[in-house]
Amino acid sequence: MSADIQRRLARVEAELAVRTLIADYAIGLDAQQADRFMSVWSADAVWVNGGTEYRGAEAIRAELDRQWQNRSLVHHWTTNTTVEVDEDGRSARSISDVHVKAVATDGSVSEVGGRYRDDFVLEDRRWRMSRREVDVTFRHHR
Repeated sequence: MSADIQRRLARVEAELAVRTLIADYAIGLDAQQADRFMSVWSADAVWVNGGTEYRGAEAIRAELDRQWQNRSLVHHWTTNTTVEVDEDGRSARSISDVHVKAVATDGSVSEVGGRYRDDFVLEDRRWRMSRREVDVTFRHHR
């Protein structure tokens, strides 16, 4: 196989892996599958959500648990995802639009729309999310 084809194949595989991580984040969070949700993150990951920065697995997991305590149902729709893999094939970035609907434990319903800005790294031959910034564009509570 030529070097060009190998490079192109690696980029396609990287993009598919990144898209899978984006889906595993949403599915893990919505289905309360902590192992799935936590598996997307790199060792030194940063999650910027609601204006607060959570650094490292312990802080991310604590925020996840807090969210689950306050919600009885949540669903993410992640769309319009673009992925850009760096030339070195060891890092990537993506942008996605997101719509979230959640039901709190008190029965109130909220809808949030926004954009994810993500960074990914190749860590021990597996892609991981190293940073996710959540930019909220609208909120609606009832």
